[in-house]
Amino acid sequence: MDITPESLKKFHYRLFGVNPTEDQSSLYSACPSMRGYDDSALNPERFRAVVALAMAHTRNNPRVLLLAPIPHEKWVLEQFNETADVLFALCKKIEGPSETRINVAKVYGEMSRRIFIFGRLLQLPSDTQSWVSFGFGKEDPIPEWVKPHLLAV
Repeated sequence: MDITPESLKKFHYRLFGVNPTEDQSSLYSACPSMRGYDDSALNPERFRAVVALAMAHTRNNPRVLLLAPIPHEKWVLEQFNETADVLFALCKKIEGPSETRINVAKVYGEMSRRIFIFGRLLQLPSDTQSWVSFGFGKEDPIPEWVKPHLLAV
């Protein structure tokens, strides 16, 4: 899947069963250059947008880093689990044979397994290709190569 604004909005709907909010759409509309929000707040709506973006990146990459501050790690893991619960609950509602539901759930599971939460940004090389960001602002002590890819809010 090419990561385009329109494909991300459709993908969001398939993942969560609802259209993206205006805020989520703003991130998708700024892709592929934007990888997250310029925002240090713990915002569940924005987190879901970043997870959808990460899952979209797994289509072409064996590993996608979800960059998040170490102090937010517990919250991020809780949100990731809640997001997974939503995804798999929606799989149960897919019409058609049970095999279809199982196959979609397997694909979502495989995508989720390719996402790695990583908080030590200063250890990353600047040529890191497959990444998204949550919980960092441009004023935070993060590598310069990350900052241009954070969407101003």
